[in-house]
Amino acid sequence: MSKKELIPIDDKVIIKPIKQEITDGGVYMPHTDDDEAKMGKVVAVGPGLPRLHGNLDTYKITATKETRTDMFIKVGDTVFYPSFKGGKIDYENEEYYVFRETEILAIIREDDK
Repeated sequence: MSKKELIPIDDKVIIKPIKQEITDGGVYMPHTDDDEAKMGKVVAVGPGLPRLHGNLDTYKITATKETRTDMFIKVGDTVFYPSFKGGKIDYENEEYYVFRETEILAIIREDDK
């Protein structure tokens, strides 16, 4: 049987929400405000947007790996995302959200020192 995976297009990022937050003291902190930013783990990242080449009269869009914009967000990053944007996906009984990279509010990265 072949393996299925979610593959975002262009500058899209797929996020699996982190449902609960536990403080350093072990206290569960549920999300109660629908307007607050949510936290999630990046599970897939698109290849980036195609770059435009040429001038405004004769531009062309190229979409090879070498001619796409670089994505700053990486798979495995923990991010904050807005609760009022993005598209919700239910895939294989799991909940995911799709955002453009520019809609992500912040990244939490561990310092590898």
